[in-house]
Amino acid sequence: MHRPATDAQIKAGFAIVKEAVDACDVALLSVAWPGKAEVDVRSLVRDDATELADFEALNLTKASSDGSVLRRDANLVRADLGLPPAES
Repeated sequence: MHRPATDAQIKAGFAIVKEAVDACDVALLSVAWPGKAEVDVRSLVRDDATELADFEALNLTKASSDGSVLRRDANLVRADLGLPPAES
């Protein structure tokens, strides 16, 4: 029988994800991005923080919609760098 995860289990798993996302964001912000990419990378990092806060608050519906915003942000950065959109 499958039992849903407890809030404590979700938060423990979240801590690992948050640490990885935070490290990625620090690395992204340490790069000298060309042109408009720098603005879009900063937007991506800011929206990462919003999604993490929603996950931490266990507001999973909002966190899910935040994911759409992050995909948009990532594709803006990709466009800035002359790359095609990421596949869904």
